[in-house]
Amino acid sequence: MLISSLLFTGAAGTVLTAHAFEILGGYLPCHLCLIERYAYYFAILASIAAFFAARAEKDDVARIIFLLVALAFLGNAALGFYHSGVEWKWWPGPTECSGGSTIQWGEGGLAGSLATINGWVSSKTNGKIPTILDTPTIPVDVLELADDHAPYGLRGVGEAPTLSSTPAVLAAIRSATGLELNRTPVRPEHLTGTA
Repeated sequence: MLISSLLFTGAAGTVLTAHAFEILGGYLPCHLCLIERYAYYFAILASIAAFFAARAEKDDVARIIFLLVALAFLGNAALGFYHSGVEWKWWPGPTECSGGSTIQWGEGGLAGSLATINGWVSSKTNGKIPTILDTPTIPVDVLELADDHAPYGLRGVGEAPTLSSTPAVLAAIRSATGLELNRTPVRPEHLTGTA
């Protein structure tokens, strides 16, 4: 029963965290992200069934359920590998899985400076918060250079879309205006000198 409780807690916690990123963080999942959740949904239901099977002392049934959950997560790992390959441009896949994040909501992101009226975005999006579907695909060249200060020389790959957009936009504004801008987000008052 302990294993089924841990399985339930882990699977439910993962799904709730993903939903929190969607609702609170504005991150909309792509099609493959949604498919990858199926194993977690199955694990939640299966852990409940395994709990009651173990409670009824039907250990063989509980073992079969755990085996099915393990197979679901094994298939999910394969799908996750495929999804990673799509994101890293190793092979083609759904285009909505590799769109960039030029309108991130963090400090310095383009969306952080959008004008709002009563909490709604005042822009060409008709009040809807822009999502990854509103962004263009951004080509990224991954350079395999080891980091001497990281274990095994590893470097992050997922930061590329969020780290490259802000400097690129800032460089474009500097080039267009000739102003020496040294902070983000850049607001109209920074361009007019009234800040």
